[in-house]
Parts: sequence; structure tokens; C-alpha cells
Amino acid sequence: MTLPRLDIRAALSKPPKSFDFVLPGLPRGTTGALVATGGTGKTTFALQAALSLAVGLPIAGGAFPAASEPCKAVLLAAEEDQLALIHRLHSIRNWLCEAPLQLPDGASLPSEELVARMESNLFVFPMSGNDVQILQERKRTSAFGKLLKQCADARLVLLDPARRLHDGNENDSGDMTALVEAGERLAREVDSAVVFLHHTNKAAMFNGFSDQQNAGRGSSALTDGVRWQCNLAGMTREEARAHGVETDQRFFVRLEISKANYIAPFPSTWLRRCAGGVLTKVSSLASVPTLAPKKPSRQREIRYVS
Repeated sequence: MTLPRLDIRAALSKPPKSFDFVLPGLPRGTTGALVATGGTGKTTFALQAALSLAVGLPIAGGAFPAASEPCKAVLLAAEEDQLALIHRLHSIRNWLCEAPLQLPDGASLPSEELVARMESNLFVFPMSGNDVQILQERKRTSAFGKLLKQCADARLVLLDPARRLHDGNENDSGDMTALVEAGERLAREVDSAVVFLHHTNKAAMFNGFSDQQNAGRGSSALTDGVRWQCNLAGMTREEARAHGVETDQRFFVRLEISKANYIAPFPSTWLRRCAGGVLTKVSSLASVPTLAPKKPSRQREIRYVS
């Protein structure tokens, strides 16, 4: 091992380059984690993120901004088969096309161009039932090399879920550190942001802190090692009561960037489940149409800035 010493004088001789953020607070060439309870919508959100980057649109209706230009995005879906992913793609495409699509610069995006950009830039791998372990006994496997080739020139790589990528013990800090190091190697080799999808632990799920940095299942080495973490948390009963949406509680998910080493704290964002599980940002819970029959109630208007 060599120790490349930082040239202090050269480093301070001119202003540093700006971070190239792929997602808010997640720079290119680093690792992150998307943590949520099973069934919250993390796979759909990950597919929405990859698709949006591929076509140049904001993510989840503006939860995250659009990339400066369409770019390659990769989703390795270790628990999904081809049919399930096709259904998810149809749901996202249908949701996007409910109204004429408009790019951030004001130009329109015809549906045919939308599909063309997806075909060029979106790389989705349905791997249910296949061995996708990139680490065995803390050593990189041939699967790592194959993944490396598929991710060449990608701006974002999403690996869903982390547990399928290794044969180690989630509660062992050494095993989880080895996984983070593999993600760092992948991020560095292809100059991409690499995000592990991961489940919350039982305590977080039952005690209502699925939005916290320490909500991830197993050793904290994964959260400690990555540079960024985003959590998706279902709306609690208390939150639903406070916002006057008790009957519709199951439709709402809160997006929280619980760890970001390179930006100021990012504001909480509420997302609403649409047809097919697609998630979209809501700016005001009081303005959301009733999703299920409910008794009349007085609602407070609470706005969230993003």
C-alpha cells in the first residue's frame, strides 16, 4: 500500500473545484445508502431516480432536482424479476405522461423522446434468483468485475438491496466495512455515485425513527462508512393526526436526508403514493385531494420547502 500525501501548497494555491452532486449532498465518486422499511417504496423511488436522471427530469415530482443533462444511470435489482420491473416502468411512465412533459429549460419532452432517452441511458438489471454477490469472504468476486463493466460512464449506480451483495454478517462491522470499500472501489473506478439500498432495523420500524441515521439494519459500519444517507419513512399516526390525514396515512412517505457530509441539512419532504406505487412530492398536505372516504375534519395547512 502506498500513502499518497496531499500536496498542501498546491491544494491551497487556487480555489478547489466544486463538488459534482448527483443527488443533493451526494457527490460523484462517493457512496451512499437509501434506507427504508420493506414495502415503503425504496425500489420504486430508486427506479424513479435512475429514470429521471436518464431522461433529464426532476425526481419524484421535484423531491430532488433534475440533472444538468440526461446521463447514464444503473439499477441492479437483485430481488426483482423482469415482469415486476416492467410493471414499475409502466407505472412511472404513465404517471409522468399524465400531463405534457416539460424539461427544466422549458422545452417539451414528447413521449417518444422520453422512451428513446430511457433506452439510451437507463440500465436496469432484473436479477431475482441470480447470484449477485460482489463480495465473498470479504474478497471481490467475478460478479464485481461484471458490474464494473456495466457501470462504465454511469453517473448513478443503485444496488438493491445491500444484503444480496455479500455473504457476510450484517452485524459484523468488518463485513459491512468491506462492502462499503467495494462500493468505494466501484465509485472510484467508474466515477459514479454508488448507492446501497438497505432495510431499517426492527427497533426503528416499531419505535417510529425510520427516518434517523442509525435506522439501518445490522452494524452501523455501513452508515458510518458511506458519505450520504437518505431515509424513507412511512407517516406515523401522530403525524397523520397533526396534519389531518388520518384516513390517508398509508399514502404518505417522508423523505429525509439523514446524513450528508458536504451540504447543509436538507429539508424534509413529504411524498404521496400514486397508482402503481409511484412516489411524488407534495408541497402541502392540506392541499392533497382526499384519497379515501373520510369523515369531515378541520385540517391545518402545513407547507414543506424543498
